[in-house]
Amino acid sequence: MLEQSASETLRAGDLTFTPVVTAGGAGHHDRCLAVGHSAGVAHARPGSSRTAPLASVADSRRAARLEIREFYHHIIDAIQHPSLPSLQNTDGDPIELTTMTYELDITTADAVERLRPLATLRGEAHIDGEVYDDAGAVTAAELTWIKARNRQHRDWDNTTLGTLRLDGARLVIEVNSTRRRDRIAKEIVKRFGKAATLIETKVTDVMKELETLRAPRGTP
Repeated sequence: MLEQSASETLRAGDLTFTPVVTAGGAGHHDRCLAVGHSAGVAHARPGSSRTAPLASVADSRRAARLEIREFYHHIIDAIQHPSLPSLQNTDGDPIELTTMTYELDITTADAVERLRPLATLRGEAHIDGEVYDDAGAVTAAELTWIKARNRQHRDWDNTTLGTLRLDGARLVIEVNSTRRRDRIAKEIVKRFGKAATLIETKVTDVMKELETLRAPRGTP
C-alpha cells in the first residue's frame, strides 16, 4: 500500500528534496523535505524584488535551490550521524567508569570497619552480601559509598558515589568519574595507609565505546 496523502500538501512550484529508495522494483521517496513555492523563496531572499528582471529572478531561484539543497543534506547528515550526548553522573561530573583493585594486608573484618563510615548515612550502614567463615569471621562484603543530598538535585535525600567490594585480601572499588576516583583514593590512603596497595586501575572511555558501537561494520 502506497501512502499518498503527503503529496496533497504540495503545490505547483514547490521544491522537494528526497533520496529515492528502490524496493520491489519501485522507487520510493524517503525523508522528503518540501519547501514553499520556488518563486516565493526567490523573492524572500535579501535584496530580491518582485519587480526584478526575469534573469535575476532565475538566478535567485537557482541560488535558493542550492542553499536549500545544502540545508537538506545538513539535516540528513544530522539524522544519520547524530552528535553523541554529553554523559554525566548525578553530581554533574563527566562519566568515566573506573575500577580500582587493592591488595590488603589486614583482615576483611578490619577492612569493613575502616570503610564503614563511608557506607553509613544517618546511622544506617549500607553493607550487603556478607560472607562468613566457620569461625564467624566475615570474609566478603559489599559496601555502598554514599553521601547525604546531591549537588545537582536539591530534593534528593542521598547520592551513591560508588561500590566497595571486599573479598578476602582484595578490595575492588567502582566509581564513575575522575573526581570520585581521586576522592576515594585519598580515603583509602587515609584509612589504610601502607596496608592497602593499588595493583590495578581500569578506566573505560564511554564516549569511545559509543563511537565504536555506532560505527558501520568494517570501519576500523
